[in-house]
Amino acid sequence: MKKLMIMGTIILSVLLITNCGEEETSINEFDVLQTYLTGSSMDLSTILDGWVKPASFFVDVDDNGDMDVTDYSVDGYYVIDVRGADDFALGHIKGAHNVAFADIITEAGNANGLPILAVCYTGQSAARATALLRLSGFTAINLKWGMAGWNEAFVAKWDENASDGTGIPEAWLETDSDWVAHVENDFDYPELATGAEDGAGILSARINAALSLRWKGFATTEELDGVTDLPADYFINNYWTEDSYNTYGHIEGAYRIKEDLNLDGLKYLDKAEESLITYCYTGQTSAAITAWLQVLGYENARSLLYGANGIYGETIPAKSWRGEGSGSASGYGYYTGVGGNDDENNYVAP
Repeated sequence: MKKLMIMGTIILSVLLITNCGEEETSINEFDVLQTYLTGSSMDLSTILDGWVKPASFFVDVDDNGDMDVTDYSVDGYYVIDVRGADDFALGHIKGAHNVAFADIITEAGNANGLPILAVCYTGQSAARATALLRLSGFTAINLKWGMAGWNEAFVAKWDENASDGTGIPEAWLETDSDWVAHVENDFDYPELATGAEDGAGILSARINAALSLRWKGFATTEELDGVTDLPADYFINNYWTEDSYNTYGHIEGAYRIKEDLNLDGLKYLDKAEESLITYCYTGQTSAAITAWLQVLGYENARSLLYGANGIYGETIPAKSWRGEGSGSASGYGYYTGVGGNDDENNYVAP
């Protein structure tokens, strides 16, 4: 009997020690990531600080502002072009590296410290790339309007999708509305489950998740057209100034969350809706915002392709694809063929 008692005590002690050793510490990954991003200066305002530049910015290479028209290269930048290989071969910036969107972080590791210029067709996929590159610690800039802003030979996608201001869907936009433009209640934050226990590890895992959501991160105007009770199916955010919101109208039921769209203001976003859609003037800023939100766990976040340009077009002065400074008539030189063969034989002069 005494031996049995002693044996039972030993077994109990072993079990207690084992259980203590296996006890897991539960963490709130979203809180950890939010704190890490705050401490790493990766709030939305930083991600969007100087994040997009027109083509003219990259070819003004000297102090006098004179344009280098020798070959229209962008010395000092590592160019990553995420367009399809066939389109890349039809024309690209000299020295550009054509890679799949999912591989942008890996490719950026070859930049050897150079800032990265992200390029796509219209500036929207590259906007997503720029945000994810910045969150990964790289210095990256988006080419405004994409290759469409580099040379008029590539304007087709913008011209085909930018509205001329006619045929605006009546159910979409309203200029006089009693809708409350700001969210009055707080929503729950996303629940993250990457398995990582530190901010850097969680961030890396979430960036990889966002990379896999490239096309799931966009919504089209056709998809939303005809919906009469938009707030019932979508949470829509207008990322404009209050003046623009009131002057140009907005998608019916769209909130206006701009100044408060940051790490502390995420409580104003409803993660439970089918899609959390952000739109801006051109779809470029909203694409960058969407990538940032997806990293934070809002995997239902989407950007409205072409933004208000797909609805209003030329009726938004200075914000239109065809407006002054848009780049729709740019004529910078480019190269054809596959990467690595950018010589005078395949140079297309402006």
